[in-house]
Amino acid sequence: SKISRNSLHVFPFVYLPVCFSVSTQGPPPKGYAETYVNNTCILHANEAYINIDGTDLTDFTQVDDGFVVGHNTIYVPGGADGAMVKGANDQVVTAKKFKSLGHDETSKFIDGNPTADMILSWAKDMLLGEEEHH
Repeated sequence: SKISRNSLHVFPFVYLPVCFSVSTQGPPPKGYAETYVNNTCILHANEAYINIDGTDLTDFTQVDDGFVVGHNTIYVPGGADGAMVKGANDQVVTAKKFKSLGHDETSKFIDGNPTADMILSWAKDMLLGEEEHH
């Protein structure tokens, strides 16, 4: 399993513009969940917050057993309506809808983007081992 925690993702782009991406033939088995917790991610409008290929977003078992996601702060124009969650077979829902389905209820979505000074301050705090950056 892969874990991303306590990290700062500024306009991420690793294969796709997305905060958290798991490209698989299906979700990881229970006990081997991919994890994305306590991160700060900054996106452009209508970019993917989460991309979980091969996962049916309407199947609670697939989502909840295969992924641990929460306590993230996402900056994106439009807030939870501006961040997308992508699943199998071209499924796309807003982060707001994903939360309403009972997933990732603890992450917060902030409408807009932080200033460059804010981002630099968070990076400095992280490098110096200071408190939480968001």
